[in-house]
Amino acid sequence: MLCQVVFLTLCWKVGLIYGDISVRGPSFEYEPPSRVDFDNSTGAVVRCSAKGQPIPDIWWETKNGSAVREIPGLQHLRPDGSMVFAPFAPIQYRREVHDANYRCVAANVAGRIGSREVKIRAGDKTFHF
Repeated sequence: MLCQVVFLTLCWKVGLIYGDISVRGPSFEYEPPSRVDFDNSTGAVVRCSAKGQPIPDIWWETKNGSAVREIPGLQHLRPDGSMVFAPFAPIQYRREVHDANYRCVAANVAGRIGSREVKIRAGDKTFHF
């Protein structure tokens, strides 16, 4: 019984010294859709946001689990977690970017979550999906 009292007192004092130490694993505030089709002339924004304590980092991965890297003029990653596909000329089409599967990932010290797979498909207005 004495050990329990000492332990509880110690925990209380640690909590008092360091304040409220609470962590919460990430959860999606907005999970991206399973499919995004767009024209090359318009581009697209694929949103992803998550909450947690501490605030989770958000990034995108390809189907094989590699982190998505920005491609100037074609693909941009926003600080808010959105992945942006810029409008592009038909000659700039890249299958590995514009006809690919992606996943949004959010992680903090309390855990990691991945979104559903997102199928991206872009084409020009004369191209039929």
